[in-house]
Amino acid sequence: MLVALSDFKVWIGFDPADTTSDTRLTASLLAAEAAVKTHCERDFEYQQYQETLGPFDVPKDVFQLDNYPVVSMLSLLVGGETWVQDTNYYLNARSGIVHAIDGFMSAGTTVGTQYVAGYTVSTVPADLCAGIKEQASWIFSRGGSSWLKSERLGDRQYTAIDLGSQSVGLIPTAAQYVQNYRRLLFSLD
Repeated sequence: MLVALSDFKVWIGFDPADTTSDTRLTASLLAAEAAVKTHCERDFEYQQYQETLGPFDVPKDVFQLDNYPVVSMLSLLVGGETWVQDTNYYLNARSGIVHAIDGFMSAGTTVGTQYVAGYTVSTVPADLCAGIKEQASWIFSRGGSSWLKSERLGDRQYTAIDLGSQSVGLIPTAAQYVQNYRRLLFSLD
């Protein structure tokens, strides 16, 4: 999760030591994070990603990775050839934009990449965190019943989030907080 449960409890005025609502609070946070990811059209978790782009219809000298900020570019293969950062391409880590230095990737070229990107709980920007908390607060205040599914088998209880086919749109205050994190789509064709 991008938001610590204890931080969310403080946000909504709960005692962090009180665990009686932890299941619903956690479910609300997870549903809120899913809604923010859908709204922004990208993931935010710090992890390794792998993408294949192309083949491109026209020559290109720039493309954008799906997830950012990029922490580390592990590999970039262009048409089967390994490209080296700052020799063959520049990387804008903040936006995930990769720019070819010496010319274009020709039409029909496929690009394969592996990279590490995203935020940890300690590096999530305050406004993104606030948007998730606002959305989670709204979900929690509605009871979370449409997202929280529980089942008891004997003496064990299992709880999961089931978003099913529901579309969870962001409330206006959450959308305002996360507007700068929406995936930018551009075309240079």
